[in-house]
Amino acid sequence: MTQRKAPKNRGGKKKRPIAKSPLDHVEEDMPPSHAMSSKVPKHKHCNNCGVSISPDKETCSEECQVRWDKMLSRKKFWTYLPIIGTILIVLFWILVAS
Repeated sequence: MTQRKAPKNRGGKKKRPIAKSPLDHVEEDMPPSHAMSSKVPKHKHCNNCGVSISPDKETCSEECQVRWDKMLSRKKFWTYLPIIGTILIVLFWILVAS
């Protein structure tokens, strides 16, 4: 019986070590309280288009709200369609079988 050989490195290239980011040393030098803070004011993004908006709103405009609601209604329809289709097929089968 012959022994199996180990798989060969097919790429022929050696893997390079991951280079450190130029900003890696910045977080090490800062105290922990300032390491993760940012200057960006609190905000949210529009559910529909992704534009930055104030935290108390869901969408940036009425047009985006209408589009968002339409998308949600379509999503609900396509979620429930297989269930409704299955129920109709079972009812049809029961009517035909009896």
